[in-house]
Amino acid sequence: MAKKKATTKKSTASNQRALVVGVSDYPRPEDKLPAVAADVREMAKVLASKNGTFSAKGVSVLADTKATRDSVLAALKDAFGGSTAETVFVYMAGHGFVSGGKYYYMAYDTTDEASAVPLTEIKTLFDQTKSRRAFLWLDFCHSGGILARGTEQPDMDAIRRGIGVVSGHGKVIVAACTSAQQSYESSSIGHGYFTHALLRGLKGEAKSAQGEVTAHSLYEFIDHAVANPRQQPVFFGETTGRIVLMNYDRPTTKKRPTKKTSPSSRPKKAPAKVKGSWVMLGDEFLVAERIRNHSDGTIELAITPLSGEHEAAVAALRPTQYGGTRDLAYAANNDANKVRVEQVVDETSGGKQVWNVTLRSVERQSGITNEVNVQGIGPDEIARRRAGRILLNDPPPQASRRSGGYDDSSFIDSFISGSMTGIEIKECIVRSMYQRFGEGSHWKEFARLKSIYLLKMTGTVEHVIDFTIGAVRGGQVPVTFRGRRPQHYSNVAPETIEIEGKCPLT
Repeated sequence: MAKKKATTKKSTASNQRALVVGVSDYPRPEDKLPAVAADVREMAKVLASKNGTFSAKGVSVLADTKATRDSVLAALKDAFGGSTAETVFVYMAGHGFVSGGKYYYMAYDTTDEASAVPLTEIKTLFDQTKSRRAFLWLDFCHSGGILARGTEQPDMDAIRRGIGVVSGHGKVIVAACTSAQQSYESSSIGHGYFTHALLRGLKGEAKSAQGEVTAHSLYEFIDHAVANPRQQPVFFGETTGRIVLMNYDRPTTKKRPTKKTSPSSRPKKAPAKVKGSWVMLGDEFLVAERIRNHSDGTIELAITPLSGEHEAAVAALRPTQYGGTRDLAYAANNDANKVRVEQVVDETSGGKQVWNVTLRSVERQSGITNEVNVQGIGPDEIARRRAGRILLNDPPPQASRRSGGYDDSSFIDSFISGSMTGIEIKECIVRSMYQRFGEGSHWKEFARLKSIYLLKMTGTVEHVIDFTIGAVRGGQVPVTFRGRRPQHYSNVAPETIEIEGKCPLT
């Protein structure tokens, strides 16, 4: 009897199919949507990436002149009706409109209702699919009208009947906005707001603790990122279990060396060198060619994006039609503060793109409220222990107490954590950055910047004198730190905190 072959990744990917539809270059100048071209291109790329469940051959793209009414309907029929794939993922972007109480997608050759794609037909094809998992993502105005029955508001009972669990898996429609709303794009971000959030989620920002991006985690991320009275994404459908779209923690099979080598002689992959200085801005780590600090509290950064994700992150800092700016964490070299973005300007010179970002420092609390004796322990020792937690996980955070109340140790721990300053230290930053980014990345630079930010913002130190993170060996990394405490009294010299030890990385 022949042996049964094991299921490979390639054969699994063949059971997944994706269709990406988008019209950016409409014939009429006033209808053009520049961001849709980037939406379509990036969506196809992400779906076929190594972390996705789709193979490159399983992703079809229908864009601009090819996205006529007839070709869109034919592609949808093939994806939902003619496909035997277990998972079908359909994404559509462009214009949508309402006429006579009915909702339409505007194809490239649409001139009136007769040449448009009715959302009722898209919904019918979606309902008829025999695929066990079906997803329909719609980024155009009035896209929530796909579930309307000839009125402005969807029939919620019809939604519950029409979209249900399919063979223990599920069917989901996610629209960029309600039937009465418009879907917006941003020239600064280079994507539609909905698609930008969808792409960020698929790229890993919506992943769970297990590294999985599921249908529900993705929608929750999008809803949080886009949610606004003028554009509210809507989720229709039911699922059972976790429907995984992307996986960022897949075990990889490493090739073993043919000859035995000692751990010390085994080569390690070093991160690529960058030209400039790493800066932390919000949750992002970016490279700045130039950093200028002015006496009036403004900071000028000349940022060179290393990737499309970096470029989108910088572009997203621009104030948009959705409102004002917010305070962001900022760290560069040995400095850190809270800042607000005043201006973002991109320029291209000699084929090189540079983003000039102007920040203004936000006045921060000095941490004086934390400068007290706690159960006989002085403020300098409390600060030293807090620095130890940030850099060495020593002492580690205490487990939360369900019963409530404080004993002596938990009371002391609340001061070590810095909770009195409004920024609580819940983890060892050196270890968490290593676990998040991995040894082959610039995790040391990231750990250094975030640590400096927390050390300064909690009033632990005012000046960083020395801070080095060594080489990883045996699951540990040596850390050396010296920082000067704030000077609260003119006649008392500030203390210097010194931390030296090995931080466990697992």
